[in-house]
Amino acid sequence: MSWVNVAIAVGSAVYSGYQSNKQSNAMKAAGRDPLRRDRKKYAADLMALLDDPSSLYSMPMYQAAFGEGQQAVTRNMAAQGYLGSGNMAVGLQKYGMSFGYDMFDKYSKFLANLAGFEFDNRDSSAMVAGGQQAYLGTQDMLGQLGAIWGTYGPKGSAGTPAGGGGGMTTGM
Repeated sequence: MSWVNVAIAVGSAVYSGYQSNKQSNAMKAAGRDPLRRDRKKYAADLMALLDDPSSLYSMPMYQAAFGEGQQAVTRNMAAQGYLGSGNMAVGLQKYGMSFGYDMFDKYSKFLANLAGFEFDNRDSSAMVAGGQQAYLGTQDMLGQLGAIWGTYGPKGSAGTPAGGGGGMTTGM
């Protein structure tokens, strides 16, 4: 299964959740709530996720989608001749950070909607802006480290990193 198929499956699941929530809200407005009995469970699931955000990493849905994307980044870097390089490490780090943040954001909002919480995203714009600045600062730092490693790091034959293209992995 390619990362595109995984992305489509995740997007489809999120959209289905959105549509279900929309229908649920219409039913609530009419005095019927099909998820009334399950809302406490979803709220507990959301609180567990907020208490331990890293629990998302062990979910099969996350692992499958992340693994496909990680392989795509690795193949792309290998095709460009960066296998095992600092550029590859930066690419994997960038992918892991953005993927993890996006999945956490979407899954937590999905659970919140199932639990019956309403969101006004305008209230969180300052938090998002701060998070984006931190993310961009980290990416800049990683880019600089990759450039330094590429310039001063150990070189093997033909300008490749010493030790060949050892399998780089992320901790996620």
